[in-house]
Amino acid sequence: VPALLYQANSQKAVFVIEGRSASDYNPPAQPTEPGLNTSTISIRDVGFAATPTPPINGPPTRDGRIGIKMLGTWTDDNWPPMMWNMHFERLFFWDLEYGIQCVDSKSGTTSQDWSVCPVAILDCYFRYPANGIHIDANNADFWYVGRCAFNLPSNGRGINLDRFGMINIVDCHAGGEQVADHNDFIRIRGKGAGGVDDVIIDHCQAETCTNFLILPRPLDPSDTYEGTDTLNIRMNNCVNQMTAEVFLGNRCHFISTGNQFQEWVRVASPDVTIDSRGDEFFGKHFHFMEQYNASRTQLLSYIPGPSPDTNLNGFVKNGRLEQFAANPPQSGSYLANDIV
Repeated sequence: VPALLYQANSQKAVFVIEGRSASDYNPPAQPTEPGLNTSTISIRDVGFAATPTPPINGPPTRDGRIGIKMLGTWTDDNWPPMMWNMHFERLFFWDLEYGIQCVDSKSGTTSQDWSVCPVAILDCYFRYPANGIHIDANNADFWYVGRCAFNLPSNGRGINLDRFGMINIVDCHAGGEQVADHNDFIRIRGKGAGGVDDVIIDHCQAETCTNFLILPRPLDPSDTYEGTDTLNIRMNNCVNQMTAEVFLGNRCHFISTGNQFQEWVRVASPDVTIDSRGDEFFGKHFHFMEQYNASRTQLLSYIPGPSPDTNLNGFVKNGRLEQFAANPPQSGSYLANDIV
C-alpha cells in the first residue's frame, strides 16, 4: 500500500495543477511567450486520502477534498491557457470527494475553451470516491483511462463527465459494496452547447452498482445547456451484471458491439438512437420506456449475437425488423416488417 498524502482542509486539493493565461502574470506575459503553458507533469506511485487514517468501508468525505485538481479558464487573451501531457500512474485514492478533477470555471457559459490534452490515467485504484474522476472542461481531449478500478460507495460515481472532449475508457472495472445503491460507474451529463464530443468504452466491467453507464434525463427540458449535441458512445466488449444497468436518458447515438448485457439497457428519451452488433443478452433486453416517448424504431440496426434479444426474432436494418420466416421460400429467407 503506498504512503498516503492527505489534505487536512476542506475544499482543497493535495496537488493543484493550474493553466494560466497571459494576463494572469505580473507583469502580464505576451500570449506567445515561451513557458506560458503547463506541460509534461507526471505523478506516480503515491496514495491520496482525506485523513491520515481513512475509514475502511467509507462513506466518503464529502467536503470538497481532492487528490489532484487541474484548473484553468479562457480569459480575455487572444491565446488560451493550455495544459499538455499529464500522466498519472499507479495512484491510490481513498475517501475523497474527487480523486482527479479537471474544471473550467466558465464551463457551459462560453464557446471558448481551456485545453487539457492529452491526459493518461493508468493503473489507479479509487476506493470509496464520491467522484473518482470528474471532468468539466470541453477541451479535455485525448484522455485515456486504462486499467483502473473503482470501489463505489453509496451515491458514488467512478467517472463523472459534465463537459468533455474525446475520452477513451479501457480495461476498467467498477463495483459497489451493496446492490442498487445509487452508484454509477460512468455518468455523462453533457453540460453546455458543444459540451460533448465522443466516448469510447472498451473491455470494461461493472457489477453490484446501480448503473454501468447513465445519461440522466435533462434536469429541465427547457435547459438548452443539457445535451444539446448528439454524443457518440461506442461501447465494445463490455459486461454489465449484478444490477449494473445502462440508462440512456438524453440525446446520444449508442453504438454497441460484442457486449454481454446481463442487465437492462433502458432507453428513456426519443432522442436516443442505437446500433447493436453481436451483443449478447442474458435474460434482459433493450427496454424502450414508453413513459418517456421512447420506441423500438430508435433501434437503427441490430445484428444478433449468440444470445439474442428475445424481443427480436431476426435482425434490424435501417430501422426495420427483418423477421426470419418459419418456412422460408426458395426466393428468400426472411420477411420484412416494421419493427413496431
